[in-house]
Amino acid sequence: MSIPLAIGIVAAATVHVASEMKLVSKEVFLRPDPPLPRSRGEVRVGAEGRPVATGFITYIDARKPILMHCYGRVQYSDGYDDYAVSISADNGRTWSEPEVRWKSVSTPDGPIRYGEPAAFFDARRGKLIVLTDRALYPKNRLNLDRENTLVLDIYDTKTRTWSQRRDLVFPGQRSPAVSFSFPLKTRDGRIVFPGMRKTLGRDGKPLHYRGLPHTVDEVVSIIGQYRQNGEIAWHLGNPLRIAPELSSRGLNENALTELPDGRIAAVCRGANNGLEGKPGYKWQAFSADGGENWSASSGTTAGMTAAIPSMPCPVTSRTWSTSSAISART
Repeated sequence: MSIPLAIGIVAAATVHVASEMKLVSKEVFLRPDPPLPRSRGEVRVGAEGRPVATGFITYIDARKPILMHCYGRVQYSDGYDDYAVSISADNGRTWSEPEVRWKSVSTPDGPIRYGEPAAFFDARRGKLIVLTDRALYPKNRLNLDRENTLVLDIYDTKTRTWSQRRDLVFPGQRSPAVSFSFPLKTRDGRIVFPGMRKTLGRDGKPLHYRGLPHTVDEVVSIIGQYRQNGEIAWHLGNPLRIAPELSSRGLNENALTELPDGRIAAVCRGANNGLEGKPGYKWQAFSADGGENWSASSGTTAGMTAAIPSMPCPVTSRTWSTSSAISART
C-alpha cells in the first residue's frame, strides 16, 4: 500500500522562478502519536503523544529516484523508540507503509533503546550501510555516563532485503556512538562514519568538567574497508580531544567532508557550559590519512561568511585571543 505523503517531516512544493526556488505549499505528513495514558513515573515529552524523531533520508538507487526515509519517536530527550523505514519509488510523491526496524526491548533493569541512526548509500555496491546506537536506560531514565554499542544493518538494494543485525566490536577499545551523522566514502574507498565517545578521567570513569552533568566527549572515526569477499572490516581511528577549559563538553557530533587535496575536514560541536562569560564554538581539525589521526583542533576560521552556532552559547561578537573561532547565538 502506498500513502500519498510529501518528502521530509515538513515538505515543500516548489516552482522554478528565474533559476531560483519559490515555496508554493508545504505539507506536514508525520505527526505526533495519539495521546496515550501515562504510566506512573513515566517521563514523556509532548502533550499530544510522542513527537517525531529524525533518522535519515537517502536515495537507494544510483539511477532511479528511489528514496528510503527513516524516522522514530521521541519518548523523552535523548530517549527514542520505534525507528521505522518507508520507501518511495517516485521521488517522494508516495511512500510505502512504515516498517519498524529498531524497537526497544524491555529488561528487568529498564529498556534497551536504539537511536540516532547514521546511513551511507554505497551506490557502486548497491548497499545501504546503517549504524545505530544501542544502550540500556536504567529504570527508563537517561544515563549520561552510559556506554553505547553500535549495531550494523545493511540493506541490499538488489534483493531488497536487510542483513542480520550484528554488533560492531572493537577489541580493546570502547565503542563510540553516532548521532544522526553523515558518513562519507573517501577517494581510496574507505567508508568513514563520524563518531564520538566519553573521555575517561584518571579514575577510569567518564570525565565531567567541574562536576557538570554532561560528560566530556572525544571525536573518533569509525572506518570501514572492503575486503576481497565484499565484507567490510571495521576499526576505529585515534581520538580527537580538546581541553575542557576550551570546550566543557569536549568535542562531539562532528561533520566530515573530503577536501580536493584528499584531507578530511571535521567540524565538531563544542560547548561553554560552566565557562562563565565565554562563548561557544564549533571546532575544526584535519586528517591527512583518512580519519586515522587528526591535527590539533583549532577554532573555526574567521573566513566563514556567517556565524556558526554551537549549543549552548550566548550572543557575543568577541573571539578568544588564542583562536580564530566564531561565536554565535544558538
